[in-house]
Amino acid sequence: MYSAVTRSDLHVDNIVIEKDADKLMVKYGDDLILNVNLKNDEEVEKLLDVKAMLFRRAFASRLILSLDSFDDNTLNIVKSLLERCKVNSLDYCAFSGEIDERLCLFLSNLETTHITLFTDEPSIDPNLLLTISRPIHIYYLV
Repeated sequence: MYSAVTRSDLHVDNIVIEKDADKLMVKYGDDLILNVNLKNDEEVEKLLDVKAMLFRRAFASRLILSLDSFDDNTLNIVKSLLERCKVNSLDYCAFSGEIDERLCLFLSNLETTHITLFTDEPSIDPNLLLTISRPIHIYYLV
């Protein structure tokens, strides 16, 4: 039974990843919610192990990322959580100063077809946005 589950695919409408201070919440669809304290390395490892045990690949219509900071540790954890996940569209809220080469590279490497970026950034370097190899819609938050 265990091996059958780990070889299965997960199909959900939404994947939501939210980070607030040291807490990370991952929601696959409406039923599967995983919470972790980012300061506890054991909890983070368990989170990634649970994800690997639950499904081999994930497919979702939409990925919603809401991160209060985009540091290297958070980036690596989010990359691991999204490994073998295919989503049609991404909604990401970027705060002022967050739109940089690292974020654009991260967005370019995601397996998604459409990106919607919500930002309060007053000006964004257009050359930086051109490095993202798919359509991107930008909404400015006032």
